[in-house]
Amino acid sequence: MPTIETLTLFAGVALFFAAVPGPNFIFVLTTSLSQGPGRGQLAVLGVVSGALIHISLAVWGLTVLLQTSHLVFRVFQIAGALFLIYIGLTMLRHSRQGIMEPRWSPQHTYRNGFVTTLLNPKAAIYYFAFLPQFIDPGLGHIQWQFIVLGGIQMTAAFTVYTIVAQVAGVARRFIVRYQGWIRPLSGIVYIGLGIWVALANEGI
Repeated sequence: MPTIETLTLFAGVALFFAAVPGPNFIFVLTTSLSQGPGRGQLAVLGVVSGALIHISLAVWGLTVLLQTSHLVFRVFQIAGALFLIYIGLTMLRHSRQGIMEPRWSPQHTYRNGFVTTLLNPKAAIYYFAFLPQFIDPGLGHIQWQFIVLGGIQMTAAFTVYTIVAQVAGVARRFIVRYQGWIRPLSGIVYIGLGIWVALANEGI
């Protein structure tokens, strides 16, 4: 088990990284603004579920494949980018029907959050490359240390994204008058994010 000092430091760093806007952050934010905090919380659960898969793969060392195979990395990267663009196009297509009307079922909201995280190869490499920096081989039980740190990371992400979902849900009440342009703007943001993901290099 890592020391209390290590766990505290890792928790602080994990909170910081979760608060940095990225595909997951933006997905939770736009979902909460367009469909309310309830749907935003479902998006959070989907995102965290996808992170659980990445952490599990990192524990068993399978994420190394993404680091050593350029082809596998690019396949995941392009698939993730296309999925973000798909979400953006869907939002644009339904923009005329108004932001306040949910366009996805609860299952779709959860699925979109899950897939957005799952198809992000940088998230996988993040867990594989970042978590080991806080693991002490001298303490033994490497996999258990991985699991503990992964649990802290998921808790940090859940906490930050829940705050984002709830704050955006409150802000939603004050932007009803702008409902005509928020959905298409969100769609454009997703399309731009997908293009950015597709063109980004392999660095973390």
